[in-house]
Formats: sequence, structure tokens, C-alpha cells
Amino acid sequence: MRLLDIIALAFMALKDRKLRTILTILGVVIGPATIVALVSTTQGLNQSIVSQISRMGIETLYISPLRGVRTPVSIDDRVISEIQSIDGVKDVIPIYTIGSSRVSVGGKVLNDVNVVALRFSDLQKLFPGITVADGEGQIYESMSAAVVGFKVANPADVSIPKVSVGDSLIISATRRTGGTSARAYIVRGVLSEYGQSFFINPDTTVFISIKSGELLTGTKSYSALFVKAESVDAVSSVQEVLSERFSGKFMVNSVSAIIERMSSITANISIFMSSIASMSLVVAFIGIMTTMFTSVTERVREIGILKALGFKTKDVMSMFLMESTLIGFIGGLIGVSAGAVGSFFVVPFFSGRFGLPVGGMAGRAPVQSQLSFTPAISPELMALTMLIVILVGVLAGLIPAWRAAKLAPVEALRYE
Repeated sequence: MRLLDIIALAFMALKDRKLRTILTILGVVIGPATIVALVSTTQGLNQSIVSQISRMGIETLYISPLRGVRTPVSIDDRVISEIQSIDGVKDVIPIYTIGSSRVSVGGKVLNDVNVVALRFSDLQKLFPGITVADGEGQIYESMSAAVVGFKVANPADVSIPKVSVGDSLIISATRRTGGTSARAYIVRGVLSEYGQSFFINPDTTVFISIKSGELLTGTKSYSALFVKAESVDAVSSVQEVLSERFSGKFMVNSVSAIIERMSSITANISIFMSSIASMSLVVAFIGIMTTMFTSVTERVREIGILKALGFKTKDVMSMFLMESTLIGFIGGLIGVSAGAVGSFFVVPFFSGRFGLPVGGMAGRAPVQSQLSFTPAISPELMALTMLIVILVGVLAGLIPAWRAAKLAPVEALRYE
């Protein structure tokens, strides 16, 4: 028999038993839909995180005080000088993250805004490609100057006032030595929209001078340092020297190491979720096999007639095998399509607010970054999932098809 004839007969057999076929296909759909939705979501999550971290440069290292120690070591100018003298170090960027800060403009408090103090000249080094969209192209190290991120200047909430160049900001913060301090700043620049960054999101941050950070926090101990290596090749040697020299004092991480760890974590999550989703394929396998065995039992006399008309054993086997394959193919096609659409509904469960504590000292609020991403729905993932589901259909139909093909015509015709 021709392949098209086998497909046509198998399709007609499935069509004659619509309800059973539909229910079996629905049982198959769950597996590929779950696999595509979960795997594409975790892959999208991984790509988003890697993209955020990479924006700061693979040659960047991050240094912060260790948590949980009784007497934390201060990161001061002496430490900066010591790091600067290490071979392979290109630049050291100190920052203050202003803990428990409150920013208000025109008497209204700005929500979800972080305050970071640094040298304004380091903005380009920390966020390559960022520009001043409005205001002074060159921000001078003024005690009263502030530079605001794009989303701070253009909040999505209409009840929150926009911030423009020339506006006055009041920043109040809890000092590390106790008590609170507040200072007024004039907005000298509004940054262009930059996008997400893992450690600091510049779009939701108010930047002030490093000296103002010292006054607001009441200490000369920086919250963290970003160290720029001279090249990507120099990162490992610089990190090794820093880890040896400041062992037990500071936490030293490189962007490349963080990327590697995050990729490993998301890969393990993807494998774990795929394993859970694969259990539904076992259920689909059993469902298809049950349906095919039932079909063979109901159609014994039909098989006898087909063989009496000259159908060969391989033709009968091919026809029943094609039925199970079609169930797997249709279920897989619907499943991967549903999974691709459903992945966008899974994303909100992974999205949300997350923070990496920059500085890590008591009373320090983490710098928050908005995690938003799109699922990574690749043709390879969908094709592989389809192939697996079709294979499940073929394997589930083998034994029933073999049983149908082995029926003797005389016995099949006498079957009641």
C-alpha cells in the first residue's frame, strides 16, 4: 500500500471514533505544552539575567564587605589604593548605596527609587553607552547636583510627578552611625533609557556625588567597589590576587563567574522542570497504548475482512501504527503551540522585584532591579519536542499494531 493510502485509512479510523480520539489527543497535549512553556521560560530567564550582568562588562569585578561577620572591614580609600596597585587593574569605582532612602520632589515621595552615590565621571565606565538625554552633557562633581534615571524622570504612574532638569529633590537617609540626614539637590541631568542592569538599574536610580554619599551615610566606608580589569584575560589573575589579599574581609565576584553560576542554576532548573514535564509524556504513552488496544479489540472482524481482501500483515500493522503516530503528531502540534502561547503566562511567576544587596552591610537596602523577560521559544525546542511526542506515539502503537497484524483472517472473521 502507498503511504498516502495508509494515512487516509488511519485518519478515517480516528475520525470514526471522534470522542475517544479527542480525549486521547488532549492527554497527549499536556506533555509538549508543559515542556515548551517551562523550558522556553527558563531559557528566556537565563538569557535575560546573562544580558543584564554582561552589560557591565565581562572585565568587571564586584567587591563588597562580607555579611555575618562581627567586625566588618571598611572599604576605604586605602583599600582602593591597594587594589589600584595590582597588576591588571585598570580602574576602581567606589559607590555608596543610600540605605532606607526617601526621595521627594514637590512634596511628593517618589516610589521604587534607589539612591547611589558615585563619581559622575564613572557613570560611563559603570554603564557603557549611557548618555545624558537632557541637561548638562558633562556633570560636574557638585555637592548639590543630582542625575536621575529615565524612569525616575518619566514615571509610569501618573500620580507621581515627573522630574525635570532644574527641579529640587529632597533625599533623606538613615545614617550608619544612627539618626537621619536630609539634603536638597538640584537635578542637573536626566539619563537616557538604558535598560536593565543586574547590580544597579540606572533607569530607576538617582545618582549623587560621592562626597554627598559620604555626608548622607555619615561614613567614609564605601558600600562596594567595581573593579575594571585591563582585559578579559586579566580578570582571573586579578580575581585570584584580590581573593588572596582580602580573604575573610571582602566578597570578590567577577561578572564572568556570576554569569557562569547563573547559567548553571537556570540550566539545572530547566532540566528539573523538563523532567517533571516528561512524566506527562509517560501518561500520554499509556493513554495512546490503551486507546490502540481498545481499537484493535473493537475491530477484529474488520481486520479479518481486510486480510481476506488481500491486505498484507505489514499493511495492517502500518495502518494501526499510523493511527498512533497521527495521535502523537496532532497532540504534539497542538501541545507545542499551546506551550508557546502559555509560556507568556508563565513568565509573571518568574518575574517580579529582586535585589542584589550592594554593600551588604547592616541596614543597607538592596538595589532593586526589575526582572522582565520574554520566553526563548526556539524552532529547535519546538522541533525536538514534536519529535519526542511523535516517537511516543510510534512506540505506544507498536504492540497493539503488532497484535492486530498477527490476527489470523479465519479467527478474526469468527470473532464476536
